[in-house]
Amino acid sequence: PAASPEAAVENFLRGRGRSQRLLDSLAVSSSARDAKSGSTTVRFEQIVNGRQVYGAYAKGVVNGRGELTHLIELLPDPPAALTPTNVSARAALDAAIAHLYPGRRLQFAPAASNSGGVE
Repeated sequence: PAASPEAAVENFLRGRGRSQRLLDSLAVSSSARDAKSGSTTVRFEQIVNGRQVYGAYAKGVVNGRGELTHLIELLPDPPAALTPTNVSARAALDAAIAHLYPGRRLQFAPAASNSGGVE
């Protein structure tokens, strides 16, 4: 049995060959103990370079003896290094709009305006 529900999940992932880099990217987002069954449900999110990885998570149930009884996980292995972008947010938005709506001309106003976002 593991020392904590969090450790039980991490030990299982490690035993299944998940990288230390992946394990280091996990952060507990919630933990709840069921007093009736004695089990604890622990949920992790994945943080890479200070940012939450959208859709990446693990959720495990650990019984009162510290044994992992259930696990759901969707965790990509983080890259060894990330290259910062050299594209501005505006250029990224313009590229996305051009890709999604070819041939249409859309203009977005700054968020601080009262135009509702689209002109």
